[in-house]
Amino acid sequence: MLLFTRCLAFGGEPASKETQLKAAFLYNFTKFVEWGPQSFADAESPIVIGVLGSGALSDELENAVRDRRINGRSINVKRVQGLAGAKSVHLLFVGAGEDAALGDIREALKGANVLTVGESEAFARSGGAITFIIEAGKMRFDINMTAAAQESVKISAQLQKLARSVRK
Repeated sequence: MLLFTRCLAFGGEPASKETQLKAAFLYNFTKFVEWGPQSFADAESPIVIGVLGSGALSDELENAVRDRRINGRSINVKRVQGLAGAKSVHLLFVGAGEDAALGDIREALKGANVLTVGESEAFARSGGAITFIIEAGKMRFDINMTAAAQESVKISAQLQKLARSVRK
């Protein structure tokens, strides 16, 4: 009821269960991923989660990470408008509506130490690191370890155990 009231207070629609779950997963992914030290300006720099193509997810994610910290770092959510903005985040969620730009996104992020997370088969085929899957009505995810290595991030064994599948 609180979530519903909060959404109406801001003039928005209540977030779908799927959107809420994706926001929770994205927040939790940051707990199980290591970025190289060159990914942060200093020890106080926040972890930045970027969202490309889903305003509803950005809003829900902002609620999910508010006042939370991971390894002493705050978490910021950024709505990414273009490929240049995608390089300034640590985790980039790519909505299914961005499938036409996947090649450009992958090219723009080479060497940028950005973990990519998506939600479409095209995203998985293009070499994204983590892909959300709805299976038997439940939110699951697949991990592509080769893609993660190319993105210069380390995904913990704990997160790999929770995945539906892990491609090495």
